[in-house]
Amino acid sequence: MSSSLVKDNDALSYYNRRGLIDGTVIRDDGGTIIVYDMFIRGERLYFISTFTSCVSPVFKLKIEGQKLNEVALNEQEPMRYIVCDIKGGQRRFNLYVNGNIFVIEPPVLLMRRHSLAVFTLFKHETGPQIQRFLEYYRMKGVDAFYLYYNGSSLPVGLPEDVDVFYRIWDFDYWNKDMEYMHGAQSIFLTMVRCRYVDDCDWLILVDLDEFIYHPIEDLLLTEYLKRCASFDVVRIRNYWSACPDSGGPITFNSVGGDWQDRTKCIYKRGFKGYFAIHGPKAAGSYKEWQATDLKLLHVVSAKHPERLALVVAPLLKTGLTLTAF
Repeated sequence: MSSSLVKDNDALSYYNRRGLIDGTVIRDDGGTIIVYDMFIRGERLYFISTFTSCVSPVFKLKIEGQKLNEVALNEQEPMRYIVCDIKGGQRRFNLYVNGNIFVIEPPVLLMRRHSLAVFTLFKHETGPQIQRFLEYYRMKGVDAFYLYYNGSSLPVGLPEDVDVFYRIWDFDYWNKDMEYMHGAQSIFLTMVRCRYVDDCDWLILVDLDEFIYHPIEDLLLTEYLKRCASFDVVRIRNYWSACPDSGGPITFNSVGGDWQDRTKCIYKRGFKGYFAIHGPKAAGSYKEWQATDLKLLHVVSAKHPERLALVVAPLLKTGLTLTAF
């Protein structure tokens, strides 16, 4: 390890003039966020970033004594992170941001192991809506829920339990007046890919109004996925659906979408590709299964009145019920 250029025991050093970056977000001199999250996983240090256009943001990161590599897809649903290998248990680093030097102490992630975990970014859902989602997926074999809130502080009244992990993800959902419109969600997907994909035998990316359904209604998803061991991704088609706010069985369109329209996916541990909103990106090495026997029941609510017309007869009825909210 090289000697530090920033001395925390020197009263005249830059460190003692606020050189320590406090937190996991880094901005450039103009106030633009260039790193949305940073962490150490195993012996690798990650910086989660993004693009807002084909040329921005432009920045340069350098870690003293380390080689940084950028992994990126500069496109409408951008994917961008910077990573380096670290050795010897190093936990404090001198970071150069566009030539300015800072000290960082990234959080070190605990290694976990889940059989089947759900990850989602949410904003307007209430506690009872989340509770019905938790109850449904627990019944399907999910053993961990990572629910990231797109706001500055968690709302009151959210259900709490040992298998539920809330996190704050307080970034603009849409990029305004920029070439690329996707903000918080695309960055969230990059973060989930780097933080969690090796913690989970399988990882589901769905919204809180989407319920994965199999005609054998007591079949656990964990059991179903054992049949998919030779695949890295299970893709599921969207079916517009309905369920009363007062609770009851889910009904759904007899005809679903195609294999690109609002599909969602389940990813296997060690997945080598990259996440997009409705499936894996074309880059990377992976094997995909299009699960014709699974359905993504996308329950329309008053939150999206423009979607009410998408639920059309004849509707099919499931034997699975959702609780009231």
